[in-house]
Amino acid sequence: MKEVDFKKILDNHFNNKITEFEIYYILRTEDDEGYSYSAFYCNMPGLKSDLQKDYRQRAYDVLKGKVSEEYDLIASQAESIEIIDSKKVSNLKKIKILLNKVVAKKASEVDVRLSDIWGYVITFVNEKKKKLCMYRKFTLPKAFNARRKVSIVNGNLQEIKDDIFTIDMNIDAFELNGNTYIVNRYYFETFFSFKEEYVKYVEDSLNHLKNENVIDNFDEFSLRCLESNNLVRKLVYVVKQNRLKWLKINISGAKSVIGEYNLKVVIDSGRIVYSKKDCNITDVMKLICGCCVKDAVDMHKYFATSVKEVS
Repeated sequence: MKEVDFKKILDNHFNNKITEFEIYYILRTEDDEGYSYSAFYCNMPGLKSDLQKDYRQRAYDVLKGKVSEEYDLIASQAESIEIIDSKKVSNLKKIKILLNKVVAKKASEVDVRLSDIWGYVITFVNEKKKKLCMYRKFTLPKAFNARRKVSIVNGNLQEIKDDIFTIDMNIDAFELNGNTYIVNRYYFETFFSFKEEYVKYVEDSLNHLKNENVIDNFDEFSLRCLESNNLVRKLVYVVKQNRLKWLKINISGAKSVIGEYNLKVVIDSGRIVYSKKDCNITDVMKLICGCCVKDAVDMHKYFATSVKEVS
């Protein structure tokens, strides 16, 4: 994809006067249709100006020197910012509609423990009514759970009974003008419950995959895949790229690749004969996803985490 100038994106937003700065805390509950969310916000007397300044600077620091990449289900490049259309981000719309003081409640109106907080969103609204959102998955520091919390008050050591937490100034993702920019992939996907969405997508696609009639013992194979977050991701890729149909067309070449790359995969009568005893499921996925590659310069053989066809 074309290289993105992150500084220019931030400048275009912040060069207009910021008319509203707020931090919204997100609560998540599970229901029959997936997840539902609610939000609250706190007053920030004496903190608001400094937090606004610090988060603004943090945005520039986090993006400085980073390269841009299109979001890839299978793998990500180190030191990169992955970009995805916000419409494709599971649950983002549900959360974003909460980010205003009409819908969100004041902290004084809710009874919540810190451990109930799912994440928080820092919002900058400028004079053109454009909203920049910074998402952060909330985690309560283990030290606060495992140790006594004390402070020195008027020369006395006193235990703090209230829940406390730190603002670490980290940002897992940005969202602006219909694009989401991923800084920390793990926490981004956790925040928006991507794993559950992947599983649902795969489960809805299993009949289609089975009907390709390329894998014997498909039910055993798919059940094993659903037990692994990494394999679920790869199955999403298999569905989206129609890799089983590709394998069916190229099955004769696949048999030679098994020997050349020493894969523990059994093919018989034009089909993969899957069993836990005779097949390594990781090797099966390497074969299906086309991850057995050769370097174009020295022709050395490699296993790639993901592949992209050169057009």
